[in-house]
Amino acid sequence: MNAIYFLSGLPRSGNTLLSSILNQNPNVYCSPISPLFENLKALKAQSNLENNLIVDFTANSEQAIKNYVTGFYQNCDKPIIFDRNKGWGSKESMTFAYQFMPNQTKIVFTVRDIPSILTSFISLVGDEPVSYLDNQIRQYGIKPYGKQTQDDLRCDLLMNGQVSSCLATLDEAIKIQAPLYLVEYDDLVSKPQETLDGVYDFLEIDRWVHDFNNVKKLEVETLDVAGLPLNLHNVRPQVNKKSLDPKDVLSELTLNKYSNLEFWR
Repeated sequence: MNAIYFLSGLPRSGNTLLSSILNQNPNVYCSPISPLFENLKALKAQSNLENNLIVDFTANSEQAIKNYVTGFYQNCDKPIIFDRNKGWGSKESMTFAYQFMPNQTKIVFTVRDIPSILTSFISLVGDEPVSYLDNQIRQYGIKPYGKQTQDDLRCDLLMNGQVSSCLATLDEAIKIQAPLYLVEYDDLVSKPQETLDGVYDFLEIDRWVHDFNNVKKLEVETLDVAGLPLNLHNVRPQVNKKSLDPKDVLSELTLNKYSNLEFWR
């Protein structure tokens, strides 16, 4: 039976990069963004249907969900699997994990300082005349006021959406003392082998020597179908830091608003 671990993280924090590096290990399969967590929520919700309430099918339902979990990766021939989803770590997800996973639950969670996350997003969409962020801003009817720029609005949208959602997940994971290993983006790109060794030691599996000059992403994504930038999850073949300084990209307004929020440090 496969051992299933979780890979979660903040946006733009090296999640796809770490996944691509882990997939160099012949004993490891790290998934693209997976629907397993959402599927478990849907299956668990079935237990509240009328037929399950009339007669107690709890044991049957729970065994069926356990079978679904193991069956989800039945065609994978790798003994170690990382299921990748930004929701792993929340209180709800850990309840599912403790109840239905075939092995001891452990989560690797990538993190990065908030200004750098926002800078990465702004740099990603900066050349687009109308980005997916701008489309959402227009859809919600958000208007700038005072000295706000369009980039300020983009950052506010991110911080009130996907970034804050992932921060809340991490906050829950820490509060419930989930078995968590944090991977800082700067550590991953500056001392990658040491960082990977830490991941392997946390999981109590054999280390692997990786090639950080030939990193490739295995999965093929159709990001355009979801209305996302095609380069959202690009991975450079060489592991190194080429990030822009937030002070050169973000306004003073945004920097003041979203600095020093790294509660996990």
